[in-house]
Amino acid sequence: MGSILPSPGIIYGKAFMSSSKIFGKTGYVRDAWSGAKKLYEEASGTDLVSGSGKAAPELTASARLVAETLERLAADEDFYHGLKAYIDDVQAEYQEVTRQIKDLDEFLKTEYGILTAAGYEPAHALELVQGVSITIGAVYALTHPDQIEELRKGISRAGRALNTVSNSVERNIDKEAFLPRSLVKTARVLDAGFGILGGAVLAYEGSVSESASPVVRLVSIGSGIVGIARKIENIDKT
Repeated sequence: MGSILPSPGIIYGKAFMSSSKIFGKTGYVRDAWSGAKKLYEEASGTDLVSGSGKAAPELTASARLVAETLERLAADEDFYHGLKAYIDDVQAEYQEVTRQIKDLDEFLKTEYGILTAAGYEPAHALELVQGVSITIGAVYALTHPDQIEELRKGISRAGRALNTVSNSVERNIDKEAFLPRSLVKTARVLDAGFGILGGAVLAYEGSVSESASPVVRLVSIGSGIVGIARKIENIDKT
């Protein structure tokens, strides 16, 4: 996808504070992430080589749910309209965000609290927060509308990739020699799909949190979006 690079400033201020619910209609991502994660965990309890036939239904169902949700997100005009308004309207305020992310441990604790307060299981909240820790240094990003269109295209590609591997498993589920190798690839693509969906979850939960400060909401959204971009790159390489 197009480059999402650090910019000299960061978006924050009055416009951002008034747009804390710009992703309010994108709450379906949290239900899909939780539902797909449950199916994936059920599949993960089965060895993908020796017990591949038992793992296939849950794994492909998980992949299908993530794929459908990514395709929905790719077509979610409210989500992208909100991002465009976000880029167009906010003011640059570099130092406030820099001060926030200097204490990474404290921020991650805050982010974990946002997720558990929103109803995520502790283990799932921790998994999402660990994704933040990888992307936190790149929150100075997404500053041009062209980047949003590249993001949309990448999300759509990811959804199609997950559908492709799911279809392959379903067509060949009775071919014993094929199945284990196919399931391993499905799991690899699905892992990246979870990362993309998880980034959207972070952006959504950060934007609607009533307890988070404007800077925390900003960093949640920024890190979530950059996390999406990085996982899209992973899927493009598979």
